[in-house]
Amino acid sequence: MNDCVNEIYSALFQAISALPYLEFPHKRTLIVAYSGGKDSHVLLHALHALSSQHSFSIKAYHAHHGLSLFADDWARHCQTICNDLQIPLEIFKLALHKQAGDSLEALARNARYQAFAAKLEVGDLVLTAHSEEDQAETVLLNLLRGTGLRGLSGIHLHSDLGKGSLLRPMLTVSRKSIMRYAAHFNLRWIEDESNLNLQFKRNLIRKNLLPVLDSVNPTAAHQLAKCARLAFESQMLLEEYLHHDLQEILDGQLRLELNGLVKHAIPKRKALLRLWIKNADIPLPTEKKLMDILVQVFTAAQDKNPTIQWKGGEIRRYQNKLFLKSISDKQLVSSVPATQQPLTWYLGRPLALAQGQVWRSIPTRGKGLALKHFSLNPSLTVAFRQEGERCQLAGKNHTQSLKQLFQTLKIPPWERDSVPLFYHDGQLISVGDYCVSNKYRVTAEDEAGLLLTNK
Repeated sequence: MNDCVNEIYSALFQAISALPYLEFPHKRTLIVAYSGGKDSHVLLHALHALSSQHSFSIKAYHAHHGLSLFADDWARHCQTICNDLQIPLEIFKLALHKQAGDSLEALARNARYQAFAAKLEVGDLVLTAHSEEDQAETVLLNLLRGTGLRGLSGIHLHSDLGKGSLLRPMLTVSRKSIMRYAAHFNLRWIEDESNLNLQFKRNLIRKNLLPVLDSVNPTAAHQLAKCARLAFESQMLLEEYLHHDLQEILDGQLRLELNGLVKHAIPKRKALLRLWIKNADIPLPTEKKLMDILVQVFTAAQDKNPTIQWKGGEIRRYQNKLFLKSISDKQLVSSVPATQQPLTWYLGRPLALAQGQVWRSIPTRGKGLALKHFSLNPSLTVAFRQEGERCQLAGKNHTQSLKQLFQTLKIPPWERDSVPLFYHDGQLISVGDYCVSNKYRVTAEDEAGLLLTNK
């Protein structure tokens, strides 16, 4: 068998078999991200050949971005190839909304992955055809942006995608080997004219910079890909080393204690912040923004609560702690009008509110609201803080204002207006899930109750 064929079969087998939760996929379906180009056609063809030996099936996803005049032709080409191979194909028509400053390449990639992710179930595996040269180009792009270890690690072999996973099994395969494979089997593919557009930095690196590096070292792409693998290993070791220190300075709600952070040198503070943000699945800020965070949270006056935002996230300081929040997630459609008018919550059903809150009532004993106060089909009125609300807590002989209550509970000021207030017969009986009115609380260990929760 041709050497390039063996090389590609071996790369696919090793990459898939190396997944920690997956032996080589007998009796399961693999999904190929199929653009119709040479690389993804080789991946599709090679997996199709292997499938007969290893009893797995294949289907393909094609993203129709609508960016080229030939996009419909490409979709038809993909359908023809998949029909010839008897591989099911699903075509995703995407609508891209470019804003000032957006990278068209990144916008199309994100839209493609979001569309694929929405279809995946637990255990689904999508494979893409990124090559060794794609890895080298990514490393060079990141180097020119002034990257650190994370950027040097380039394209990862394996990552999460929705409920499933994304695998790039050809990162060790060169474009020459891919071309030889395609020629060996007389494959037909489409050529994306945007790959010739030197306004895209990746194309500029591919056409102008990599050939120069090849003239210095013919294995330049291979060495850059090797650098990415080593950087990835170093990044994993660094995060493992930092994990314990990060846990030491987080409270029970994953907020970061400034008194703990300040004990470390500035480079380690930055590394701990990055790991904290990464673990929350929030895009990392730039190096400059990271330094802005450190300066502001340590130098702002004690009576101030500084807020630092970047694309995708924000950090706030309150009572010597840092609070991290995603600001890019789509919020659930609120059942509460913009005017925050009261509404009725029938306790047998979930209640969707703004800021992604979904409230439920759970039957319980010995805690929560005493069930004896409610009818067979109980309901509550839900409102939000205005002015003057007061609540009497368990064990207290007097009421106190919500402001006093929030201060006592150390609820950050920016979260207070989104805490729902639950009323029954015109009386405030519960403030979110923070506290229950003295009159309505369960008083005996075996007494039937209702727990209102947003967990």
